[in-house]
Amino acid sequence: LVSICPYSWKTNPLLEQAEKQSMDWVFSYGGIDDDVHLSLIRTRGPLLAGHTYNEASFDTLRTCCDFMNLIFMIDDVCDAQDIAGVRAMRDAFVNALNGTYDENSIASRCTRE
Repeated sequence: LVSICPYSWKTNPLLEQAEKQSMDWVFSYGGIDDDVHLSLIRTRGPLLAGHTYNEASFDTLRTCCDFMNLIFMIDDVCDAQDIAGVRAMRDAFVNALNGTYDENSIASRCTRE
């Protein structure tokens, strides 16, 4: 895919610092089991933000890294849940986007911030 892309491949030079801070942020909430923790490290969602927002300011890039980590974390947590757990995670996330927070949900706490 990269070889046929007509645009130059560029990574935001602020990515390393933004990614580290973002990973520290998402892990600071706790409640993430070892499998999800390792998956987030391996997946490197912030790398996508670093390529996509390759000229963004640090604050913008950091926000994008946080969002990518949040989305990947929700996905990884949902992979191990039954349908009721997935629906609860979805509802907590959507409710948080709409200003209603659930302190018992990592998705809600991260989204609020």
